[in-house]
Amino acid sequence: MKSKIILLNGVSSSGKTTVGKAIQNLSDDTYFLLGLDTTFEMLPEKSKGDLKYVDMALSNLHKLIYNLAKDEANLIVDHLIVREEEIRELITLNKEFEIYFIKIDCDLQIINKREIERGNRKIGLAEIQRKKIDKYVDYDLTIDTTIFSPETNAQTIIQFISNNEPKAMKKMVQRYKIQV
Repeated sequence: MKSKIILLNGVSSSGKTTVGKAIQNLSDDTYFLLGLDTTFEMLPEKSKGDLKYVDMALSNLHKLIYNLAKDEANLIVDHLIVREEEIRELITLNKEFEIYFIKIDCDLQIINKREIERGNRKIGLAEIQRKKIDKYVDYDLTIDTTIFSPETNAQTIIQFISNNEPKAMKKMVQRYKIQV
């Protein structure tokens, strides 16, 4: 059995975790949900702004993806890739697996409202991230959480991966000249 890996890439408060949970609930397959927030919750507050520890946390998330996929687990990865070194490492470690890169997008006004409602987000962070989110990642599919429910978006993703091969990964392997 080959692992299915769905990587949800989107800015803070765009709805990645909610869509990921909906995929878990609606899919006939069992998926582990790995979240960027969970990864960073391991860090003490004082270290969350230190790039050394941020990189360590991201690197270990990428290694966890590899280890679970190697064990044939299906994965949903809630991620935010805004630097070239992040995508390079993710692809280099996981190049033997097929990963569907799904962009989770949302209207900025809705994201700003979600940031305020959550109370644990720096207001305006998503707007800064939005300028970098597409710079290094190619996508197989883009989902908009502005209008459609998490369940509708999850069904769209489930149907897409059932009927399509991932292509973005192959493009990025070539783009970044990663040895296969």
